[in-house]
Amino acid sequence: MTMARHTCPVCMTEFDPSARAACSACPIGRGCSMICCPNCGHTTIDPNQSRLAGWVSTFFNSPTNVDDSMLRPIRNKRSLSDVARGQRVCVLDLERLPAIRRRYLQAFGVTPGATVTVRQQSPLTIFEIDHTELALEHELARAVVVGDLESAEAASG
Repeated sequence: MTMARHTCPVCMTEFDPSARAACSACPIGRGCSMICCPNCGHTTIDPNQSRLAGWVSTFFNSPTNVDDSMLRPIRNKRSLSDVARGQRVCVLDLERLPAIRRRYLQAFGVTPGATVTVRQQSPLTIFEIDHTELALEHELARAVVVGDLESAEAASG
C-alpha cells in the first residue's frame, strides 16, 4: 500500500502527512485534523479528516477546462513568455506545468481567469498578480497559456 504524499504549497516540501512529524511541538498533539509542514510549519486542513475540505480540494485540484465565454473578452492566446513588458493578460491554462509548479502558482492566486501584468522577460519572466511579483524560468513561462484582455472601453462599447 502506498502512502499518500502531501506537498506544502508554501515551501514545496513533499512529506507524508500521516507521519505527523511537526505535531510533536504542537500543544494540540494528536487530536487535530490539520496537516503541518515539517519544514516551514504551514498548516492546512487534512482533506481525509474533513468531508468539506475533501470536497473543496477535489473541486480546486480537478483539471480546469476554461471556456472563453467565461473569461470574456479574451483574444490572442499565447504563452506567458511571449507577452510584452507592461502588458496585462488573463491566465487561461496551467495544465502544461508540472503539478508541483502548478500548485505553487495557484497558492499565489495564479489560476485560470486571473489577470497578471508582465514586468520583464529577461533574464526571467517576472509578472505581477495582486501586488505580488513572481519570477518564472522561460521554460515554465512557456507552459502558462494566457490571452489578451481587451480594453475596458472597447469591451463596453
